[in-house]
Amino acid sequence: MGCFVKGFDNLEIYKELLLLQLPKTDSGRSLIYICPECGDIGCGAYTCKITLDSSKYI
Repeated sequence: MGCFVKGFDNLEIYKELLLLQLPKTDSGRSLIYICPECGDIGCGAYTCKITLDSSKYI
């Protein structure tokens, strides 16, 4: 969740961003920012597709 909102499991986000676990979205994109007030991706969210190429994250 964006800005690591209190009460959200930030450890899960770290795992997704480091490709240690699959993103929870249907599209397979990682959530990098979600509405900090309600946590609803329908309210607005930024996502990205993360890949690992040799030793670089893209």
